[in-house]
Amino acid sequence: MPLQLQALLPFAAIVAAALAVRFRPARRTNGVVAAAGAGAAATIALIELVRLAPGERVDSSYLSTFPYAELTIHSDALSLSFAVVTASTACLLMLVRVVSRGDRRDPWFNWLIATAAALSVELAGNLLLLYVAFQLLTLAWSGALDEAAPRRRWLRFTQQASDLGLLFVAGLTIQSVGTSAYSGVPSDTIGPAVFLVALLPALTRIGALAMPLSGPQAPVLFEPAVAWAAPAGYLVLRLLSLTGGRVPTRTIEVALFAVGLVAAGMMALLAAVEGLRPSLPVRLVTVLALTALAISALGTPLSTLGAGWLWLLLIPLTGLTCVRLGPRSLARVILLLNLALVPPGAAFIGLWLAGQGLIQSTVLSLVPLALVALVVAAGVASVIALDEHLRIDLPSGWGLALLAAGAFPGIALVYLVAPAATAVRAIPGGTFQVNPLGITAGTRFWPAAPVCLAVAAALFILLERLGTRLPLRRSSIDVVARLAKIRLPKLRLRNLPDEVTLRRAYWAVFAAALAAAALAR
Repeated sequence: MPLQLQALLPFAAIVAAALAVRFRPARRTNGVVAAAGAGAAATIALIELVRLAPGERVDSSYLSTFPYAELTIHSDALSLSFAVVTASTACLLMLVRVVSRGDRRDPWFNWLIATAAALSVELAGNLLLLYVAFQLLTLAWSGALDEAAPRRRWLRFTQQASDLGLLFVAGLTIQSVGTSAYSGVPSDTIGPAVFLVALLPALTRIGALAMPLSGPQAPVLFEPAVAWAAPAGYLVLRLLSLTGGRVPTRTIEVALFAVGLVAAGMMALLAAVEGLRPSLPVRLVTVLALTALAISALGTPLSTLGAGWLWLLLIPLTGLTCVRLGPRSLARVILLLNLALVPPGAAFIGLWLAGQGLIQSTVLSLVPLALVALVVAAGVASVIALDEHLRIDLPSGWGLALLAAGAFPGIALVYLVAPAATAVRAIPGGTFQVNPLGITAGTRFWPAAPVCLAVAAALFILLERLGTRLPLRRSSIDVVARLAKIRLPKLRLRNLPDEVTLRRAYWAVFAAALAAAALAR
C-alpha cells in the first residue's frame, strides 16, 4: 500500500465511524461503533509505529494550497506514540460512556470529530498546519459544550488566542529558513523568546486541566484528556525536538524547571489541604502535568525519557479522572494510587528516570522534585478509603492496567516511550535496560515489579484490616496549611465579556500576530 494511503488510515477509520453514527442517530449500537472506530485508529497507528525504523520519519504530502502551507502528514515515533495513546484513551472513554447510565445524550459524532482533530494536531507536518489543527481541535471540543456557560466560553477564547503564538512562530521560521516543516527547521532557528511564545498553547491547556468541574457532572467528560492533555504534552515534546532536545538557553531551562516545580508544589499542597473532594483528582492531574513540564526542561537523555513517560501517561490518567467514580470505589482508589507519584503508581517511573538524570548532573535539583512527590503522597494517603463491597468494572480495569504498566514498565518503555524520546533527542545506547523485574539506568536498578506488587498488596491488606481506611490523621497537613496561610481568591465569572467582545478581541490579537509575523526580521 502506498505510504500516502497508509498515513490516512487512522483518519479513515474515525471518519467512517463518524458517518455511521451520523446517519444512524439514536441507535443503541452507536457507542460501540464509535469506540470501534477509535480503537481501529489506535491499532493502525500502533502498527505503523512498530514498522518504523529507529529514527525514521515519513512525510506524506497531499496538497499545496498556497506557498509554505502544504497539507502534509508527518509520521515519526513521537507523533505515532501520541496518536496511539490518544486514540486508545478516546476508545476507553467511549466504552465507559456506553456502559454508564443516567445520560441519554448522543455525543458520539462530536467525540469522534474531536478525536480526529486531536490526531491531526499530532500528525501535522509543519508549524502552520499545526496552528490550523489546533484551531480545528478547539472548535471541535467546544462544539459539544454549553455556549451559555461563561467559564467554558472564556476558556475557548483563551485557547484560541494562545494558539496564535504558533502562527507567529510559523511566520518567523518561514522567513528565516523558507519553510515551517519539521524536517526543514534547523535546531538553532527557534530562539528563547520564540520558544516561550510557541509554548503558550500548551500552558493554557495545562491551566484548563486545573479548573475544577462545577455543576452537574456528566458520567464521562471527553475533552480534558483528548483535547487538552494530549495536545499539551505533544506540543512540548515537538518543540523540544525542533530545538535539538533542549530548551534554547540555560536561563530558560532553569526558569522553566523552577516555575514548573513551584506551581506543582502549590497545587499539590492545595490538593492535600482540600482533602476528599471531587476536585482532588483534577488537582493531582495538574500536578502531574506541571511536573512533566518541569522535567521536560532538563534536556538530558534520561530526563527526556522520564518526560515522555509522564506526558504519555497523563493522557489515560486524565481520561480516568474524567469518569464519574464513587468516593470509596475501587476505581477511585486505583486512580489515586496512580496519581500519587510514589510506588505503586505508574507516574513514579517517570520521576525515577528523571532523577537518575539529575544525579548525573545536578543532585540538588532532586530535593524539590522529592518534596512535590512527598506532599502528593501524604495528601493521597490521608484520604484514601475503600468500600467494603469491591466491584470490578471497566474503570477499575483501566486503572489496574496503568498500575501494571508501572509494575512492568519494559513494554511501554521499549515500544512507546523510548521511540518517542528518540524523536526528541538522541538517546545513547545503554542509557537504560529493561528486564521482567524492573529497569536499569546507568548503574542503578529499580525493581519495579517486586516493589509495586508488595506496596499495592500491603495497602489493600491495610485497608481491609483497618476498616477500609488508613489510620492517618490530617493534623500535620492542617498545620502546614495554617502556617502557609493559603488564601485563594475565588474566580468570579459574572462580568466576563460577552461573545461579541470575545470575537472582536480574538481577531484583534490575530491581526497583531499576522502583522508581527510579516514585519519580523
